[in-house]
Amino acid sequence: MTQTKNQTSMTGEHSVTIFEIDESCFQDVIIRKEWGMYDHLTTPLTDEQLLVVLRGNDRCSSTHSEDHPEFARLRDRLEAEGYIRTCRQSWNGDTVLKTFILNRVEFTPGERFRSACAIKWDIDHKEKVI
Repeated sequence: MTQTKNQTSMTGEHSVTIFEIDESCFQDVIIRKEWGMYDHLTTPLTDEQLLVVLRGNDRCSSTHSEDHPEFARLRDRLEAEGYIRTCRQSWNGDTVLKTFILNRVEFTPGERFRSACAIKWDIDHKEKVI
């Protein structure tokens, strides 16, 4: 399990909280679920339902991606501590409210705080501050 470290750094006249998370967490995780249309039934299948199952036409699936669990925990913590305002309706809609540093990159008020995959670009391309 990756541990999120944080500390406070004095920069000029104010302090900035520093967060650090393993860079392997800057990715999304593919979630695939499979189920049968009749899995929930507690009664025997009808003849028609049995034919659907025997043909293999009862199988359903869903695939989506989510932020890496450690990154999701960091995002929740940043929200709880007032560093970001999250937008749960879409990815990449979070907004930075208070300055903080994540893996040596400074995020300032008004900036977007994006999904794990997207923020990897920021981490890789923005100027390192410490």
